[in-house]
Amino acid sequence: MLTIICGEDEVGSRAYVNDLKKHYASKGYDMYEVGPRDIGSILNDDLGASSLFGSQSVYITSGLNSLIGRKKTNNEFLQQLDQLSVDQDKIVIDWEEGVSLRDIKIKNVTAIKEFKPSQTIFALLDSCYPGNKALFITMLSAVGSSQEEGFIFIMLARHIRQLLLAAYDALPVNTPPWQKNKLKSLAGKWSKPKLLQMYHGLARLDQGLKTSTNTYGYIKAIEILACYCL
Repeated sequence: MLTIICGEDEVGSRAYVNDLKKHYASKGYDMYEVGPRDIGSILNDDLGASSLFGSQSVYITSGLNSLIGRKKTNNEFLQQLDQLSVDQDKIVIDWEEGVSLRDIKIKNVTAIKEFKPSQTIFALLDSCYPGNKALFITMLSAVGSSQEEGFIFIMLARHIRQLLLAAYDALPVNTPPWQKNKLKSLAGKWSKPKLLQMYHGLARLDQGLKTSTNTYGYIKAIEILACYCL
């Protein structure tokens, strides 16, 4: 069985994977971490799917979707994915980091669970521009009461990066026209120096929290950054 866990809510999807691991571990399943290019070892039972004690195994991998469509992707790899999706004796969980359901290219899977961001987070992102500081901070507090702080930071950092690309006409060519127009419109509310300041500020904030040199937490630190940049 091949189950894909995906969605822009990376924090939620990752937490779900961890919950699945705990669930299977509590039932006595053996757990194996497998690289996306090594899934053939699952089919060949190289990792001990049939143990001496007869316990079933769960295989955790990530990024299978990223290998689809590459020149080096061969038919054998695609056939292996097809086999895993119908093999009831092998439980494979694939985590796709930040990948939306519409971007999943694996055709045959047993199940897919997508974690979508709430609409409130998108409203928060749209409110992030100079001159709108009070509303942004108010919405940040509201969203922070129901969404995980790390997820809010990831979405905001990704949004500001997209605005930078829009400001410099460097968005990917496959960006949908409606999204490109919206990003350019939002980027137009910023000066390029301010946008760069916000982006660098978020990068320093993340580094500080990861190295424990910033003790505010994501929400409070974003509030402070907003006071400088908005």
